[in-house]
Amino acid sequence: MNVSRVWLPPEGKATRLLILRHGEVNAESRKALYGQLDVELSERGHAQSARTGAALSTQPIEAVYTSDLSRASILGREIARHHELEPHPDPRLRERHFGHWQGLLWEHIETTYPEELKQYSEKRHHMRVPGPSENFPDVRARLVPFLAEVLEKHRGQTVAIACHSGPARILLAEALGLPIDGIFTFEQNYCCLNAIDYFDTGRVRVQLLNDTHHLGDLFSV
Repeated sequence: MNVSRVWLPPEGKATRLLILRHGEVNAESRKALYGQLDVELSERGHAQSARTGAALSTQPIEAVYTSDLSRASILGREIARHHELEPHPDPRLRERHFGHWQGLLWEHIETTYPEELKQYSEKRHHMRVPGPSENFPDVRARLVPFLAEVLEKHRGQTVAIACHSGPARILLAEALGLPIDGIFTFEQNYCCLNAIDYFDTGRVRVQLLNDTHHLGDLFSV
């Protein structure tokens, strides 16, 4: 008998989600609030994606889901090709929509929307910025059904999900029991790996958080 586990209930095989943020975007885009704009990766971002796919080649991945924005879908394809899989694009995995602010340089937002930016800095989780935008509860509302569908369809399997910082934070917050206001208490670097195990008993365990050791000299924030 394994005495160290006698207090734990039998849990069975977990459904494991490998949740990843996309690679580094190009330098010009990093100066702006790009949200759901389909910005390009930098040369380093492409290399990060390729290295991450190779690093996961030995994992028993049975399905790959990806945001339909190219910076995430590039990573999804790099992961999928090592497992002879076709990634499933899903717009529910997109980054938060930032309305009229999308694509604007931060310095332009500061000069054009000073009052709104002040409000945003104080209520960044719940405020919808000018224009047809989302707040983080809106992003959560589209992610929760996605999560339920994946867990039901792939019970007992390992699934890779290539997405963005916001969705990754929300999925991790759900697993950790954190409120929306807590999603920035941990980091999500480019091409980081998070692993969450979901058991039939209802137990959820975060096994990895913002792991970037596979990137080596390609690490960037």
